[in-house]
Amino acid sequence: MGRIDEAVPRLRSAYDDLMSAQGQERVKALRVAGVLADVLAGGDPEAADRWAARSVRPDTLPPAMPLDVVD
Repeated sequence: MGRIDEAVPRLRSAYDDLMSAQGQERVKALRVAGVLADVLAGGDPEAADRWAARSVRPDTLPPAMPLDVVD
């Protein structure tokens, strides 16, 4: 919708809130980081790379959290 200036602070807030939780909420935070990376990719590639590094990847999931939970 082109309202990146509104989306970024809300996504960052959601990320922080979800990261303070455990289990499924923490996995959701990793997904939010990926969304933030996508949103920022066109305007701030460096910030997009930082958020992409926090996003869902098999090596970022807790050991008890199988990858199929994220799909």
